[in-house]
Amino acid sequence: MRLKPGWLDGEIVLPRPGNGSPSFQALQKALETDRTDEIVYYLFDVPYYAGRDLTRVPLVARRTLLQSLLIDSPAVIRFSETFVAPPDQLVASACKLGLEGIIGKRKDSPYSGRRTRDWIKLKCSQRQEFVIVGWTAPRGQRRGFGAPLLGVHDATGKLVYAGKVGTGFNDRSLASIHAKLKKLAAKQATVQVPGSVARSVHWVRPELIGEVSFAEWTTGLHLRHPVFHALRTDKLAKDIVREDPEVSLGPDLEEEAVAPTSLSRLRVTHPDRIVDASLEATKIELVRYYGLVGSLMLEHLRSRPVSLVRAPRGVKGTLFFQKHLDRNRMEGVVQLDRALDRKHAPLLEISDPMGLLSASQMNVIEFHT
Repeated sequence: MRLKPGWLDGEIVLPRPGNGSPSFQALQKALETDRTDEIVYYLFDVPYYAGRDLTRVPLVARRTLLQSLLIDSPAVIRFSETFVAPPDQLVASACKLGLEGIIGKRKDSPYSGRRTRDWIKLKCSQRQEFVIVGWTAPRGQRRGFGAPLLGVHDATGKLVYAGKVGTGFNDRSLASIHAKLKKLAAKQATVQVPGSVARSVHWVRPELIGEVSFAEWTTGLHLRHPVFHALRTDKLAKDIVREDPEVSLGPDLEEEAVAPTSLSRLRVTHPDRIVDASLEATKIELVRYYGLVGSLMLEHLRSRPVSLVRAPRGVKGTLFFQKHLDRNRMEGVVQLDRALDRKHAPLLEISDPMGLLSASQMNVIEFHT
């Protein structure tokens, strides 16, 4: 592939084994360890090429040119395909695949270096960048820090407190981020926080940016069920503001994406426990995934006996099957008619989406009908 001088706009990702969905943590680890062979560069625009300014050329024309330039590209450089369909259907498909969402663009739009109404994000759940303003001390066996404190700039440009995030980290990220936070130590706070929080905070200069997903904003404008994904170095702290959702995802999608609603009444113990070290997947991520795909799975689980594969110490530890309810009751998991197998205790059924979540809270990683 031979290209003339120009600017190509795209994004690098590290696909997960199996479904190919991108992993921010795996990408960050690959960059830190120089193991970058499997990183893929998806290209979606070309604002300048061969001495020509293409920023005022309609998007559809720019992408036609870009696609022609990538005909003989290696496997790690790929053209980001266009999907023409109703937005709700596209977003629903993306969410079922476990993706963050999709980007929506107008075909005739010019190229812009900033967000416009011609280029919007259609998200599965709310997700954006936050400025890290401090951190709390770790508890128990956790090392590094407990939870970073987050902030965003309001309409006047003032940095305001948005809550804290304690999940989404592993031992590697705890150590790496903690080292960066210590270098930014500050004596005074840059935001006002509740008194109960302020007593145990280590303040830092507001320079680091973290990408965080969450269920919703509370009435007090704090995050509900936040999960940390990665540090971001491609933006400036002064540009981080509260982002409002671009569109409603519609009742069908909200019914399928059950995790935010059901998780509000589910207590997940040891959310940061690593379930699969090869993917750096945590227990809370597994719970959220089963919440996301619950409506799809229930078509195959309802009214059928199921065996649960449990992994109390992760996929590399001891695994065992569970076919009957023991002393620990799981919401959404019920006993079937004993007549199905009179010689043994009643078999199990996953009767509703909450059954998937409560089972994964009990370290269930597979459901076998």
